[in-house]
Amino acid sequence: MGDTLAPLVNDLSRPFWEATADGRLVLPHCRDTGAPFWPPAPTSPFRIAGAVEWREIEAAGILLSLVIYRRAFQNELAAELPYGIALVEVAENVRLLAHVKMPDADDLPGVGTRVGLCFRPLLEAGMAVLTVDQA
Repeated sequence: MGDTLAPLVNDLSRPFWEATADGRLVLPHCRDTGAPFWPPAPTSPFRIAGAVEWREIEAAGILLSLVIYRRAFQNELAAELPYGIALVEVAENVRLLAHVKMPDADDLPGVGTRVGLCFRPLLEAGMAVLTVDQA
């Protein structure tokens, strides 16, 4: 397939990915309203040409949905099957996708449940990605 698992790191997303090295979850916020938003943008979506600042938020949220992959759509993840992708609301109207390592675990939280999040590499020597904390 030739897929790559490397994220797109550019001037807009760099603060997010740099914070992952420290295990911190950061989001862009409107400097005027204080409201977080996603995806990153050069200006706030809440004010015309509004300034943006990155702030750390709690690495937790509400599990909104979960998809379990049992077939490899990316060759690099074939050895990880099954794995899940969760949609987690981390702030009001801000939803992020997070990896779920063992989606068939008996103790996996259900939809509507608060979950912790952390950053873990998916593959050996890979970048850390947002993951539902199942510890």
